[in-house]
Amino acid sequence: MNKENISASSAIVFLLTVLMVLGVGMPISNVTGQNITGKIFYISPDGSDTNTGTAVQPFATLDAARDAARKSGTANNRIVLLPGEYFRSKPFELDSKDNGLTIEAEKSGTVTIIGGSIVEGWKKGEDKFWYNDLSGVKEGEWDFRVLIVNGRMAERARFPETGTLSHKQSWDVKLLPGIAGYWERQPLPWEKLIMAYDPQIIPATFDIKNAEIRVYHMWNESMVGIAGNDTLKHVFTFSSPCIFPPGAFGIKKFVVFNTREGMTKPGQWYLDRTAGRVVYWPLKEEDMTKARVIVPRTEQIILIAGTSVNNIKNVTLRNLSFQATSIPLKTAGWAGGAFNGAVHLDFANQCDLEKLEIFNAGGTGLAALHTFNSKIVDCTIHHTGACGLKFNGNDVLISGNHLHDLGLFFPGSGALFATGDRLHIYRNEIFNSPYSGIIFGGSDNLLEENQISRVMQELHDGAAIYSDGMSVKRCILRGNLVRDIVEFGQGFGVSSFYFDEGSSNCLAERNISIGVGRPIHNHIASGITYRDNVFITDGSMTLSFARSADCTFERNTLIASGPITLGQPNAIKSWKKNIVYRNGQLKNGALKDYMIDSLMPRSEVPSRLTQTAKAVRVNRAPVLDGILEAIEWPGEYHTLNREPSRLNASGAPVLVKFSYDKKWLYVGANINVFDPENIVKGSVWQKNDGLELAIAGNTSKGKSNNYIIRIYSDGSIQSLTLAGVTDEAAKRLEKGIKYLTRMKPKQQEGGGWICELAIPLDLLNINLVSGTKIPFNLSVWCNEYGNWHCWEGTQGENWHLEKAGILELI
Repeated sequence: MNKENISASSAIVFLLTVLMVLGVGMPISNVTGQNITGKIFYISPDGSDTNTGTAVQPFATLDAARDAARKSGTANNRIVLLPGEYFRSKPFELDSKDNGLTIEAEKSGTVTIIGGSIVEGWKKGEDKFWYNDLSGVKEGEWDFRVLIVNGRMAERARFPETGTLSHKQSWDVKLLPGIAGYWERQPLPWEKLIMAYDPQIIPATFDIKNAEIRVYHMWNESMVGIAGNDTLKHVFTFSSPCIFPPGAFGIKKFVVFNTREGMTKPGQWYLDRTAGRVVYWPLKEEDMTKARVIVPRTEQIILIAGTSVNNIKNVTLRNLSFQATSIPLKTAGWAGGAFNGAVHLDFANQCDLEKLEIFNAGGTGLAALHTFNSKIVDCTIHHTGACGLKFNGNDVLISGNHLHDLGLFFPGSGALFATGDRLHIYRNEIFNSPYSGIIFGGSDNLLEENQISRVMQELHDGAAIYSDGMSVKRCILRGNLVRDIVEFGQGFGVSSFYFDEGSSNCLAERNISIGVGRPIHNHIASGITYRDNVFITDGSMTLSFARSADCTFERNTLIASGPITLGQPNAIKSWKKNIVYRNGQLKNGALKDYMIDSLMPRSEVPSRLTQTAKAVRVNRAPVLDGILEAIEWPGEYHTLNREPSRLNASGAPVLVKFSYDKKWLYVGANINVFDPENIVKGSVWQKNDGLELAIAGNTSKGKSNNYIIRIYSDGSIQSLTLAGVTDEAAKRLEKGIKYLTRMKPKQQEGGGWICELAIPLDLLNINLVSGTKIPFNLSVWCNEYGNWHCWEGTQGENWHLEKAGILELI
C-alpha cells in the first residue's frame, strides 16, 4: 500500500481546484418572461383609491389597481408600486382574470408589503415587562404567534431558556421503515394526545390557556396546545394529536412556549390569552414609547390562485419585499409542508417570481403548488417559522435564491421543499436551518451547483440534499457544495446526500462534501451512481448503503483523517478508480502519513445468528384472512434481514410473525414492495415471488426430517423433498397445510403481498413443550430488487438447517 506525506489542507486546495475546472452546468432555459403591452397602474402609500392610477394620481391599494386593470379591456397590464410600505389585514388575491399581469416595485429595495398592523400604546408593568391590551385576544377572536419589534422577529417566551425538558411518556413499539408503516402496531388515537411529565419542572402557576408545547420526534416535531392538565397524575392532554406518540424513537424531549415562566431574557414576548394582552421584555437599547411593533393579521399576503381547470397564467412578481405573517396553532407535518406561504401560488402556469424578499413569516415564506413552466429566481427568504420555499409542480427553474434562518418555530421544516418532475434547482445558497437543506421528490430533476451549509442543526435523519422516497427516479445531483454539517445529539444521523426509500436510478457527480462524517446515506435505494465526487472530513468517514442495491461508486476522492467504513458492501455492484486517503490522524502532535489506495473498505462477513425467532403460544387461532392484526398475531415482527451470503438483504423489508397452539404452527409474512408491478407471479422458484419455510420435524425414531414448504404470491403451494423427506411425507404435509395469500393494494408507501400459514404440528412430530427449539429458515425471493430476504444466510441453499436459525416456542 503506497504512502505519501501530504497535509489535509493542501489536498483540499488541490482537489477543489481540480473540481472547479471540471466544468459547470448551464440552467435549463425555461424562463418565460412577459411581454408588457397593456396599461400601467401606479399605487403609493400616499395615494387614494379614488384617483385614476397614474404616476401623478396613484391608487392607494393593490386591490384598486387590480380592479382597474381588469376593467381596462387590455391584456398584459402592469402594476407599479411607488416606494413605501403597504399594510394589509387580508390576502391580496389574483385569479385567472388577471392573466398576464406584472406587479413590481418602481425601484428594487424600496417597497415592502406587510401582512399586519402597527401596535401602539405600550405600557410598562410593575415588573420589567411592557404590555399592550388587545381587544379580541381574551375572547379568542384574535390569536397570533409572531411579533416584529423594530424589524426583528422577536423570540417567543421559551421554557427552558436553552436546550429541552424531558417528559416521562413512553412508547416503545418497534420502529419499521416507512414503507412498512413505521410501526409494528399503529398508535391508538389517545396515545398521540397525552404526555406524562415530571411535576418538579412544571410550576404551579402554569397557564395551559397560553402554553404551547413542541414535542420532539426524530426528523420532525409536533406543536400542540394543552386541552387539560391532570395535576394529580401529572399528565397533559393535548388539544390536537402529535404526529407520533410522545416517547416514540426513544426521544423524550419537549419545550414549552408562550408562558410567563418562559420570559427569561430581554427580547422575548408572549401572548397572554387569559389577560387579553401581549407582553414584551425590551432589549436594553429599546425604548417602547418609540418602538415600532408590528402584529401580523394574516397567514398570506398575496394569493395567486387559479383552478385545476383554469390555471392562472403569465403573472410576474418582481422587486418586492413581504413581511409579517402569522400561523394557526397546528403541527407542521412532513418537512413543514402544512402551511401556506406568505406569497402563495396555486394552479399557476408560466408565472415568474423574481428578486423578492420574504422574511419575518410565521409559516412558510414562499409556496408554489400545482405550478408549471415557471421560474422562481434571485429571491431572498429568511427568518421563517417553517419552510423557506415549498414547491410542487413540473418544469420549473428555482435558481439563485438565498434561503437562511428558517424553521424557527417548526424545526422539522425543509429549507427548500420541492416535489415534481423536470425541476431545475440551480445555484441556490442555503444555510442556518434545523433540518434538511433541500428536500426533493419526483423524476428527471436536476439539482446543481447549490451551496448548502450549517443545516441539520437540531434534528436527525436528514441531509443537505435529501430525496423524498419512491417518487425519486432518474434525478441528477451535480456540482453541489456541502460543508459544516455537524450532528447534534443522538439520533439517526446527518448526511450531505441522502437517497431514501425507493429512490432509484439517480446520479450524483462532481459534488463536494467538506466536514461531514457521513457524506452519503442510501436507504432502500437502487441504481444510485456516485461519480467524480470529493468527500473530505476530519475524523472517520462512513459511506452508507443500508438495504440498497445495484449502486455504482467510481472515480470519487475520499479524504478522512481516520478510518473509512462502508455500510453494506453488497449494495455496490461497481467500485472502480476511486482514490482513498485515510488514517492520517494526529500522532504525537504531528500528522501521520496518509494511506493512499483505491480499494473498497473491507467489511467482515457477519457471524451466524445467535438469537432465536420467537413463536408465541395463542389461545385463539388467527383467522387466515390476509390481515396480520396485532390482536390475532401477538408478539413482535421479525425482519428477514439477510441474504444467503449472510450479508444484509436489500430492498423493502419482509416482516414475519410466528405463533402456535396445541395443533398448529402459524406463520404470517408481510412482504413489502415499492411497486406491486414488480411482483412476478407464477410457481417457478427464484423466478417468481415466493416464500420458503424450511423446518426440522422428527420421525418416530427421533431422527430429523427437514421439510420445505414454498408458497408463491399467486397462491401456489409446493412441499418438496430436496432436504431429504420422503415424497409421501412431503405430499401429506402439503395437503394438511392451511394457507392464504393476498395482494396488498398500492398506496402512497407502496404495496406487496401477505402470506398466512397454518401447519399441522402432528405431521412434523414437534414437541409442544415451551422452550422447544426447532432448526428452521424462512426465506423470501423478491423480484423488485432481485434478491433474497432470509432469517439466516447459510452460504448455500436456504434449507441447509444445520447452518440456519432456531425457532423457539415460548
